[in-house]
Order: sequence, then C-alpha cells, then structure tokens
Amino acid sequence: MEKGVGYMADQRHLNKLNGGVSVWNQWREENPEILPDLRKADLHKAVLSGVDFRQTNLDGVNLRNARLCSVSLNSASLYQANLSGARLRHASMHKTFFKETILQHANFHKAYLLDTMFLNVDLNETINLETVVHLGPSTIGIDTIQQSRGNIPDVFLRGAGVSEQLLACIHSSGRAPFDYYTCFISYSSHDQRFVENLYQDLRKEGVLCWFAPESLKAGEKFPAYITEAVQSREKLLVVLSKNSLDSEWVEREVTLARQKEGKGKREVLVPICLDSAILNSTIDWAIAIRKRRHIRSFENWQQSSRYQKMLKDLLNDLRRE
Repeated sequence: MEKGVGYMADQRHLNKLNGGVSVWNQWREENPEILPDLRKADLHKAVLSGVDFRQTNLDGVNLRNARLCSVSLNSASLYQANLSGARLRHASMHKTFFKETILQHANFHKAYLLDTMFLNVDLNETINLETVVHLGPSTIGIDTIQQSRGNIPDVFLRGAGVSEQLLACIHSSGRAPFDYYTCFISYSSHDQRFVENLYQDLRKEGVLCWFAPESLKAGEKFPAYITEAVQSREKLLVVLSKNSLDSEWVEREVTLARQKEGKGKREVLVPICLDSAILNSTIDWAIAIRKRRHIRSFENWQQSSRYQKMLKDLLNDLRRE
C-alpha cells in the first residue's frame, strides 16, 4: 500500500491542533518524541501561521487557501496534499517532502528551502518562487520540470542547485518535451521490433518514454524499478497482441496503471493493438480494457502510410490538454 493511502489523521493529534496554534506548539515542545499524524485532515482556510509541523505526516491533507506564514514544515511529508492558494510566506521547509502535491497559486514568498524534495509536482502556477531563500541545494525532479512544462524561474532552479548545463538543455528543448504526457511502454518482448520503431518515433516528437532496453540499468532490481517507473509516468502505453496478452509482466503493469486510475487520477491507460487478439480474449484485465477503452489499431504497421497516420493519432492522444 502506498504511503498515506487508506489512512486517516490521528484524532488525538487533530484535537490538539484544533485547540489553537499555541496549544499545539506547546504540546509539541513538551512531547518531542511524538511524530504527529494528520493524514487527510481537512484544514482548508485554516489560520495556522507559526505552527510547528516539523516531522508531521501531512500526506493527503487539505490545506487549500490556508494561512501558513512562518510555519515550520521541516522534515514534514506532504505526499498528495492540496496546498493550492496556501500562503507560505517565510515558511521553513528544510527536508520537506513534496510529491504529487498540489501547489497551484501557493505563495512561497521568501520561504526557506534546504534539501527540499519536489517530485512529480507542477510548479507552473506556484507564486513567488523567485523570492525563495535557498540555504543549500534541493531536489527538483525531472518529472517536476516536465509537469511544469519548464515554466519554473531560473533563479529558483539555480538556487536549488540545477546546473547551467541542465538549464541550457531545458531552454534548448523548446516546448516539445512539455507538450506530451510522459509514458511507460508496456509490451511483450516478442513485439520488440515494433516497439523499438515506435519508441524512436515518439522520442523524435519529444515524448519522454520509459522503454526497458533503454531505461533499465544493469544491476537494478527489476520488479521494484518497474513499479516505480509505472507510478512516476503519467501514462501507460500498452501494446496489445496475442503475445502481450500472455505476458505476466504486461498484466502486472496494466494492474499498476489501473490502480493509479482508481485513486482518482486522470486516465492512465493508453491501449494500442497489433492484432485482433484483444477482441476474443477471455482474460479479465483484457476484457476490462476492451469494454471501457478506445483501442487504436496498429495492425499492418509495416505499411508506411498507415503507420504514419496511426502515429499521428497516437501523438494527439498523448498531447497534454
């Protein structure tokens, strides 16, 4: 089970916070061994300026439009939290963990960052990032740069430790890499020839894809790395064929993508087929795809004109809205 999923706040801790900032902060000072658990608490529009949220689990919390000026978020976890419109002026964020966190219109005016992690976060509409005070390097994931379509102030990226070479690469890439969703390609090795061609053509158009022969490094733990790769990409492009329908790996990858969809995310699965096997399959996951999804056909893909037309249609499917 993913961190924070299926759990709720500790009601005792929430009661302390509801008693007011001074009551909470005194409790924290007197009980430093307690790591507060406020997962999925509804704190939208709350006035929490100066609150001590150090080492607090805030996964999934709703802090939309909350007032968080001078708050301490040091070593706090904000996985899948909603901070849209939150005011974080002078907030301290040493080792704060942001992953899939909603930061639309969150105001970071003169917030303090050090070893802060921004993973798979859209910073495109975050306010006052250029005023942030960097006390050292932080981690800005490539997925965050992708999600933000490169629209992150250079001064913020430099302060976080992004090199001039990487900045130049981001600028020279233009908008193409940020126009498409990131993809994980799920397929059977028996269809390797088609997938290699497709992967190269998608790369030429600026689609960032995870493709095992190119992306998997020697010595990496295969199952764990595959799980992380599926979870960190926005789409799973599954190549359906009589070969892939018999693949346990493809089934596993499709299951991971469907679990992501079940958590309220936008549609993740993008199915294409190389033959008609999916139409007669009695496999549960294949039936679910057949009943609920439009499947683009790449049958007879060796015919150049047909392949180019289907590639164009697929690129439209992968284009960001």
